[in-house]
Amino acid sequence: MTFNMGDVAPISRQPFPALTAPQAVAYASLADVEAMAKEAARRHIRTPQYLLIPISFAVIVWSITAHDDPIAALVVAVCFLPIYAGLWFLIAPRTIVPTFSALLAGDCTSASYTFAASFDATSMDIATHEVSITRMQYHSIKHLYILNTVVLVRADARVLFVFPRALLSPETVNRLRTAGVRIHS
Repeated sequence: MTFNMGDVAPISRQPFPALTAPQAVAYASLADVEAMAKEAARRHIRTPQYLLIPISFAVIVWSITAHDDPIAALVVAVCFLPIYAGLWFLIAPRTIVPTFSALLAGDCTSASYTFAASFDATSMDIATHEVSITRMQYHSIKHLYILNTVVLVRADARVLFVFPRALLSPETVNRLRTAGVRIHS
């Protein structure tokens, strides 16, 4: 991966005019963005909210078959649930990866992408590809998942945000912890 953490270009060459002094800049190729999207999708389907889908489906199947024959319900649960769960963990990342790619890459398709971040005492600004800047208040972040190459943010109302891990320094992680953000590594 081609991340350069902390490299700040001179103001005349600053890729993000709205972030006049980004504290971290990361560069990623298209392959890096796709790898980050796959990693984020794998982690996302393991979150408790997402696991409710196969579990609720199993409960529905159980309730349908349990009224007729409890032995048949047990057979369905024992045989079908592991198959369904296995298929779920194989298929779900493939259907979610395009969503996370869009979150990382935006509408543009290019060979390389630039990300920048600026942090203060109460919020962080993440800029992507000269196009959009997202401000996240620390108090609105519920969970922050730090993975190998990407950070997955779950905020109020199940809003998801994804950005490269290279933008987070250890000092920023400590600042987020003191602000009350639940951080999962």
